[in-house]
Amino acid sequence: MRLLDNELPSEYVTADGIAVPFRTDYRTWMQFENLMLDKDLPDNVKLLLAKGMIFLKPFKEDVNTFLLWFYRGGKPPREDSDKKRKKSKSIRAYSFEHDEELIYAAFMQCYGIDLCETDMHWWKFKALFDGLSEDTKLHRVMGYRAMELDRNKTDERTKQYRELKELYKLPKYLSEEQKIAELKRILHEDK
Repeated sequence: MRLLDNELPSEYVTADGIAVPFRTDYRTWMQFENLMLDKDLPDNVKLLLAKGMIFLKPFKEDVNTFLLWFYRGGKPPREDSDKKRKKSKSIRAYSFEHDEELIYAAFMQCYGIDLCETDMHWWKFKALFDGLSEDTKLHRVMGYRAMELDRNKTDERTKQYRELKELYKLPKYLSEEQKIAELKRILHEDK
């Protein structure tokens, strides 16, 4: 599904033959991501909490495929044929939990959107988040985190980048690819 060609998914999903309301707001789905990546909770507890967070009333049907589809913005799983990318070590560049001030500032700077004062569909938020300008501090910080540095280089510029990378590093997190793989594993494990 493309963002501009179709209406965004409504706030209902059909389950057990009835329309079940679900939350589409970006705040809920940011919490969903944080919950799914919480290493302190068992997977079955994560899934139970996620269902309670997203759906406004309980039902029995399997919703794992729906949760993953909606989280990805309606996009199919990415077929990554680039062997180099598969072999490379992916580094987590952002955290909704740890970067909330930088995200807030970036949305104000780029779009004039006060995230504290607006409701926004998750898919719109994702599109705007992915399109943030290189001029934002968040974009620069994400660049420092993702930057691969040659261990053998000792020049002044590399030293500065190492210091910035260390200054802005996140607690141990999964990469974007690992995050999607972990969500798939958790959501399909319930079957």
